[in-house]
Amino acid sequence: MRSMRFGVITIAALLCCIMVSAHDFEMDGIYYNITSPNNMTVEVTYKGDYFYSHENEYSDSVSIPSSTTYNGNIYNVTSIGANAFVGCTALTSITISASITSIGEDAFYRCVHLSNVYISDIAAWCNINFGYTRANPLYYARNLYLNGELVKELTIPNTITEIKHCAFSNYSNLTSITIPESVLSIGDGAFSECISLTSINIPQSVASIGICAFAGCSNLTSIIFAKNSKLERIGEDVFSDCNNIQELTLGEGLKRISPRAFSSSKGIKTITIFANRPPTTNGYIFTDEVYENATLHVPQNCVEKYQVMIGWSGFYNISEIEGGTPDYLTIHQADNGAVKIAVDLNRTYKVQIEPAEGWKIHSITFDGEDMTNLLDENYTFTTPMLTGSVILNVAYEQKASRVEGAYNHAIKVHGHEGSIFIEGTKQGDHIAIYTTDGMVVAETQAEAAYTKIIVEPSQLYLVQVANKMVKILM
Repeated sequence: MRSMRFGVITIAALLCCIMVSAHDFEMDGIYYNITSPNNMTVEVTYKGDYFYSHENEYSDSVSIPSSTTYNGNIYNVTSIGANAFVGCTALTSITISASITSIGEDAFYRCVHLSNVYISDIAAWCNINFGYTRANPLYYARNLYLNGELVKELTIPNTITEIKHCAFSNYSNLTSITIPESVLSIGDGAFSECISLTSINIPQSVASIGICAFAGCSNLTSIIFAKNSKLERIGEDVFSDCNNIQELTLGEGLKRISPRAFSSSKGIKTITIFANRPPTTNGYIFTDEVYENATLHVPQNCVEKYQVMIGWSGFYNISEIEGGTPDYLTIHQADNGAVKIAVDLNRTYKVQIEPAEGWKIHSITFDGEDMTNLLDENYTFTTPMLTGSVILNVAYEQKASRVEGAYNHAIKVHGHEGSIFIEGTKQGDHIAIYTTDGMVVAETQAEAAYTKIIVEPSQLYLVQVANKMVKILM
């Protein structure tokens, strides 16, 4: 009959319970004598990823070292196999070294009395690939000790770029998290069922959050995304069963929210969102109680857009963010700097352009679209109706210069989001881009009628194409 309870394993015997990266061992039926701290010897057989234990005397802890010895050779221990400790019901504590990078599926399944996990490196812990929720000993254990100190207020090191899935799942002692700007993603279920967690601040660097990342955090009252958050999507069940959320702040980059992202969150009182365009939802994302009782704060001049958008129109109370960021018409000209004009939406604006002596208007782009043909005889450009912040870019062409000569076809130069676009060239036309102090930024020959060159933004450039010299601010 299979017995799954055992105790302290010394380094010499650890090969029977963990996978090592250096070698693939065939150990079915091999017997090991394991000596526990009370000098009792237990005979254990390794069979696949399971243990057979032949005695009934066990202690209650296991230590996973960074290396182990087998037949005189030393091997680095990097992973714990699937099902490795299944059913070890007497196991109450485990020490995991910083060398472990993966723990297989159900490695600690039915370790129902496991209560203490000891680690020495929180960064190494964040980098472990857990096979499934029950691969993490915290599924049962309620105490995580870092160098002997119980972890309650967790600070993620700034060397971490990804918090792996299930990293702190079910850790009930966790009361707060500090996430640095180095973190780019939070994995599936990373903090699910952290029932003592009361607030979370997610920095602008986080661009991806996995399914159920904070699901079941039943005492979470405040969720704050940075205003300039890079996160574009909140997916399925990310905050499901977080029943006590009261304050929610969402960033300006958000474009989509799953209908189930905030399921069961009935007590939300305040929602602040910095996105000028309402994120799509494909339905209602909050409960009836939230739509009726919460106040939705949106950017200036955006109330009407939220009032007619599915998923947001159900709010009884929508108001502008006090002191919020207005919409701007930003004018980039061939000069050192740009002009930002606060505007009202759903209106058009007239901009009169006066070139400096010796220069003429070469091109006008409006959010990347060439609209030079809309310039009238008085050098006045009328914008389309504004629905949000936009950029107007004016490039100037030198009327006469040493590079001017005969040329029979039109050259168009315009810029958008760090790229200079050159149209109308012939194969072999010389193209050069300079800074105002004469430094060559790029030099090439046109291969066709269209050329794109990437440059550093927020700088003034001189673009020389055949007989034209164009001045443009990126």
